[in-house]
Amino acid sequence: MSSCWSFAILLAAATAGGRSVAEEFEQAPIHYSKTPARDALSRRVDAAGRLRFPTGREASDTVRAMLKELEIPQASQVLVFSKTSLQRAHISPANPRALYFNDEVYLGWVPGGAMEVAAMDPDLGPVFHLVEFDGTAGIKARRDNECLSCHGGSRTGEIPGLMIRSVPTDPAGEPAPDQPTFVTTPSSPIEERWGGWYVTGAPDNAPHLGNQWITPDHPRALARAEAVDSLDRFFRTAPYPAATSDVLALMVLEHQVEVHNRLTAAMIAVRRGEYRRESMRRELGIDIAADPAGSYQSVLEAQTRLATDAIFFRGEAALPDGGIEGAPAFKIAFKANAKRDAAGRSLKDFHLLDRLFKYRCSYLVYTPGFTRMPEPLRGRVLASMLRTLTGRDPENRQAHLGPAERRAILEILASTLPELPGEWREAAGRK
Repeated sequence: MSSCWSFAILLAAATAGGRSVAEEFEQAPIHYSKTPARDALSRRVDAAGRLRFPTGREASDTVRAMLKELEIPQASQVLVFSKTSLQRAHISPANPRALYFNDEVYLGWVPGGAMEVAAMDPDLGPVFHLVEFDGTAGIKARRDNECLSCHGGSRTGEIPGLMIRSVPTDPAGEPAPDQPTFVTTPSSPIEERWGGWYVTGAPDNAPHLGNQWITPDHPRALARAEAVDSLDRFFRTAPYPAATSDVLALMVLEHQVEVHNRLTAAMIAVRRGEYRRESMRRELGIDIAADPAGSYQSVLEAQTRLATDAIFFRGEAALPDGGIEGAPAFKIAFKANAKRDAAGRSLKDFHLLDRLFKYRCSYLVYTPGFTRMPEPLRGRVLASMLRTLTGRDPENRQAHLGPAERRAILEILASTLPELPGEWREAAGRK
């Protein structure tokens, strides 16, 4: 059985100029498919594909065991019912696919189908796994690279990446013809989000495309403002670990996907740029230790700028008037691993009035995708961040961050992010 993340978390292998972009990251120095993965699930699977931890005999038990082992909160559950996956035969509004996540791992499952895991690897980006349930052979997990060749487009920046889509459907979950679809990012208007998704906890003044499908009486998907607290009227929720598809979890997921994609794109672009630069210099007999120059310099500058923008929430759409609330269970689970400074502040502190977070610097800076970025990229991104936080960015690209917020972010990072250059502590007034 093959699977993919096309309807919600999507791997894209684009085609440019008649040549598969997948070939780019399959070549040196990335060698995506050939390189052993070191992501959270790969470390828990033996050579025979057996999981190195106990699981239940039933699929739902295994899902719960996987969530516990990978430290993914059940309260992160969001539910999608659009049939835009290879598991489409199992997906419908009466049997939606559930997606769970923590800071580094995404797990998807639809009752009656397989489980999919996308886990972040600092040297590869997302690594995709298929976990299949077989009553005779048991539970087996395998790395699934088939998605690299079956999805195309520039939607994820022509890299192995993740995507959230808004796809209006008919009552069976089939994508509705002649309806606009959207790729959802943190900058997307709320009224374009969540087609084909269930949404609980959204305020009644925030029209969106969730919780509905196209019928002859309603031939168009229209953004509606309807507060839904229970999904029981749509389908039987008992088989699922949670009974919610929380609006706050959805919006946090959208932020994570954006930043993970941006860090993956930067990592691949810089590693390939460095490889090409060194190859050319070897061929020409030039000292490869010389300072970056030419196209490689341009790559570094562009990727630094884009990574910094994503980390600082540049372009984030404002929340609806009055903000959002979010399910208490998700808030508690999400903040359980928050890194706090001496004043108790954390990058996971919510704001929820006009924006998601109180301090607009992504908590994903603590993950290996950021801390293990290749040099000189990491040094440049940190330098760019410090210029922003100290008000020394000549472009002022992060003008949405006020002086007090910048100062708070600087102090939080100086206290909680290890291995920062000395100038960070000096700027924060720490010894």
